[in-house]
Amino acid sequence: MEDILEKSDLYEKPGKYQHACCINMDKEGDVRIIENAKNNEKWMETTLHELGHAVYDKFSGMDVPFILREPAHIFTTEGIAMLFGRLSKDINFLKKYSDVKNEKLETELKKALRLRQMVFSRWVQVMVNFERRLYENPEQNLNLLW
Repeated sequence: MEDILEKSDLYEKPGKYQHACCINMDKEGDVRIIENAKNNEKWMETTLHELGHAVYDKFSGMDVPFILREPAHIFTTEGIAMLFGRLSKDINFLKKYSDVKNEKLETELKKALRLRQMVFSRWVQVMVNFERRLYENPEQNLNLLW
């Protein structure tokens, strides 16, 4: 992943895009991340999430025709990105790759992950139900439906 990080634009600059994203520049392995990383857990999670997308893009599909070099579906790349992002709350990962030594932190991380998963499960239900109703009648007023 070092080459991905070396080519990426990771830190804040005036006027810079405020969100984070990953882009496959050429479908030949030139994958980059843009973000505004700060020294906190939120941005560690974001960086790991975007690296999940980047690794997926860099190492999948080079043996297929150019036009097919993209995820089969958004859920495949998003799934690996979410898996990578979760490492910011994994005590074993933190012990291995940082100077974290606080054993009490493990309990707090588990609580934070559980809360996040509960909130996310509610959001997924909102989106699934919205999409279901959208496809039932795509001509309806979608602002009202939302």
